[in-house]
Amino acid sequence: KQIDTKYEKIIGINAFSNNSEYRGFNFFIKDWIGLARQLSLKYPKFLFILLNFSTNSIQYNIDQNANLKVFCNNKNIASLVSISQKLDFLITVDTGNLHLCDILQIPTLAFTSSLAAYRFGGGSYGGRFDKLIVKPAWQKEYRKIYEIFTKKAENNLENL
Repeated sequence: KQIDTKYEKIIGINAFSNNSEYRGFNFFIKDWIGLARQLSLKYPKFLFILLNFSTNSIQYNIDQNANLKVFCNNKNIASLVSISQKLDFLITVDTGNLHLCDILQIPTLAFTSSLAAYRFGGGSYGGRFDKLIVKPAWQKEYRKIYEIFTKKAENNLENL
């Protein structure tokens, strides 16, 4: 499907990572959707795309509005590369798309564990990379950490 060019920027939001979810380093899906809605209202000239994949057991069931859409990737890596190349910014957990966008030098904000951050510093290919690193038991301050991440997302979008 053709992306409408009336938007100034295209922002990808990737909430899914099997590894992050298994290890407990992810926000609830409802909070990722809330973040996407909040940002789409604050930045009406930006197109926000919630990224997903067809074999994921969780699929978005949201009311899409003019600047908030869902992209569901099939098993073809080429379509993921294609949409990633169109992004002006990616907000994500630690997942393959994070590494792809890093290679493509797409500015990125990642929510990640300290172990993942140690293994993958980000920005190695010359792109802009920001992250919020959390340690085990971060959930004790879930709401505070979510608000910090939201603020980091807004600050990054202000500086695009």
